[in-house]
Parts: sequence; C-alpha cells; structure tokens
Amino acid sequence: MSEAVTWNATEAVELAHGKLHYRDTGEGEVLLFAHGLLVDGTVWYDVVTRLAGKYRCIVPDLPLGSHPVAMAPDADLSPAGIANLIGDFIEALDLDQVTLIGNDTGGALCQLLAASRPDRLARLVLTPCGSYDEFPPPIFTGANILMRVPGFIDATVQPFRSRTLRRLVLRLFARKAVDDGLLERWMAPCLRNTGVRRDLRKFISAVSPRYTQTAARQLRAFDRPTLIVAAPQDRAFKLGNAQRLAAEIPNARLELIEGSRCFVQIDQPDRLTALIGSFVGDNPP
Repeated sequence: MSEAVTWNATEAVELAHGKLHYRDTGEGEVLLFAHGLLVDGTVWYDVVTRLAGKYRCIVPDLPLGSHPVAMAPDADLSPAGIANLIGDFIEALDLDQVTLIGNDTGGALCQLLAASRPDRLARLVLTPCGSYDEFPPPIFTGANILMRVPGFIDATVQPFRSRTLRRLVLRLFARKAVDDGLLERWMAPCLRNTGVRRDLRKFISAVSPRYTQTAARQLRAFDRPTLIVAAPQDRAFKLGNAQRLAAEIPNARLELIEGSRCFVQIDQPDRLTALIGSFVGDNPP
C-alpha cells in the first residue's frame, strides 16, 4: 500500500461547503467511496486499484480531519451536513445510479445520505461502520463532548506527531501494518492547518447516535440492494449492529470477512473487492 502515499486527489469541485478534492479513475458504473475520521481517500487504494479496470471509482477526501483544504468557516459540518455534502458532490458531478460504499465514520454518513437523499443511488455497501448506538464507537465515547472545550482539539492532535502513537492507534482499526508515510499523510493536515482542526472539531462535537438511530429507522424503507460487510474481529463496531442492519433494511444481505478489523479494505482487499464486484454484477440498475 506504499503507493497510496502519492495517490493524490487530482480533481476538485466547489460546493457550498467549500472546495472538495477527489480522485476519479476507471470507466463504467460509478462506485463512490466514503472514508472515515482522520484518514483520506487513500485508505481505499488497494480496493479501488482492483476495481478501476471495470468501474468508474470516485474517491473524495471528506472534511474529516485529513482533508487538504479547510471548508468554508460557516459550513455545516455536522453528520447531516457532511452527508448533504456527499449528496451535493454527487449532483455536482451529475452522477446517477451510484453505488455508495462507506467505511467507519464514512459508512455512518452513507446511511444518512441513503435515508434522506436516495434518488441517485443504485446500491449501498456498508463495511464496518458506525450505526445505531455506535456513533461515535464505544472506544471514543465522550470525545464529542470534550471537543467542545476550547483548545482541546489542539492539545489532542499534537501527540500524533509520534510515529509510535499513530501505529498504536491504527492497530485498533487494522491488523496489517500501514506504511509510515501514509500515517504521516493522514495526520499532516490536522497537525499543520488550523482550519482543518476547526473542521474536525465541528464534526466531532456534533456526532451523536441520534443521527444513526434516525437513519436506521428511515432505512427500513430503503429499497435499493444493500450489502453489509462485517468483520467479526473488529474492535470498533459490534457484529450485532451489522446483523441488525441487514435484518431491517429490506433488500440487504450480510457478508462476513474474517481476519480483519474495521479497515477491511486494508486487511482483506481481495475478499472485499470480490464481494463488491459480485454484488454490483448480481444487482443491475
């Protein structure tokens, strides 16, 4: 995955929230990938490079702490606000029949978008992610409240200049080691840019399970084909919530990926790529 360190976003679009950078590679049906907190689109590198030979893969750098340019100061960066940003992004690129694929925090945002603005979606893929009461995940309970304390975010991110600490935290989310250059890339915007830290603080302080609980209720009426991918060894998100989502979304199925934590796209890219490919092929728009 070391190649991902230089896999830069080469496109950008101006939205009401600000400038959003993204990667656009391949041709065919559109797959749009949403990442989680304090990583950027490069977290999807190993899966996108496998799928781009058959699909058009679009990977934005969402304003979740590793984005290269801060959003507008008045941008709504609540979970609902960023879900709407993704919807506005889809409309700005005039995309239709999109397969929306989310992981970690990005998976929770995909649920919000699918629940509120499903018109341009053909399918939904949720890999391990926040849902129901796990937003934020239990291991980060209380962080959203602390982020409201002046200066807390600035003090919190500084220890992540340590390569050792970055590796230790990532081990909660991935079994495989991640290139040091990639870890540094993910943390650099938050460490160096006060506007990015402001954006991160705005989002985290607004996180609440009320968003995912409301979305889950609304998704009971979501009729698009849905693939739920869970990792039984995941330390961040409970298997039971994935099973519940798969049972409550009408046209959903559950697949398990062993030997992985939350970042299945890093731990088991071949398995995840195969699941996404077969899911899209089995469910034509």
